[in-house]
Amino acid sequence: MRNGLAKRLANLHGEYGVYDREKLCVPPRENIMDQIRGIGELAYLHRFYINYRRNLLVKLKKRRGRPAISRMTHVSRSVDLPFIGEAVVDRAKYFFVFEGSLSMESKLSVTVLSCLWPLEGMASLMPLQNIFRNFWPSPYDCIVESLKINAEIARHSYVVDAVRIGKQDGKGKQDLPTNRELLSREISLLNPALVILVGRTAANIVGKEAQRTQKNRYCQVPFPTKRRSKRDAKRAERKYEKLREQMWVA
Repeated sequence: MRNGLAKRLANLHGEYGVYDREKLCVPPRENIMDQIRGIGELAYLHRFYINYRRNLLVKLKKRRGRPAISRMTHVSRSVDLPFIGEAVVDRAKYFFVFEGSLSMESKLSVTVLSCLWPLEGMASLMPLQNIFRNFWPSPYDCIVESLKINAEIARHSYVVDAVRIGKQDGKGKQDLPTNRELLSREISLLNPALVILVGRTAANIVGKEAQRTQKNRYCQVPFPTKRRSKRDAKRAERKYEKLREQMWVA
């Protein structure tokens, strides 16, 4: 069943030109798909990515001749792979939307390294420090702690970046209508109970209309960071607490 979802996502992302062949075929050291290979708890995810990439490469062959999508924007430096939890077959209970990839363009990573979420609380995280150093030496722990991510939440989650497509003018601006349309179609495909918008950019991509008409489905929280005043930190914590309440009843 998950193979069918891998194909549907590959077809959707291929339609929008989110990735190109060069990006999907970077050397193993620069490719997160190869780096998680052999980790028992992530065996399902490795299989999913292999199937997803195979279907996406087929889709990209049919797209030849069309201009490549501009990915570099002021919000994102690259395009990461989405993460999909082991229990997500036809729908995701939680749909996390972050802002944009901070990975180097030469590497193929996963949004905020959420591929490691299923390992939270396990001693097996320690040997993976090379993955943190190589792909995203940023506040992973702060994100996990603020959003209270655990292995069970990860099992039911889909995680993606909001900004994946930039305008063709080369000025570093995102293509908001196209990013919004793509994200809307992903949400429709995965039909989540709760969509978590992490950061202002994620909320802006979704748009006020969707959040206004489906208040119980959307929850916006600040992007986790330790660089906040005490006042702002308290405000952020109240929003994280509200998120945890919504996740409890979702």
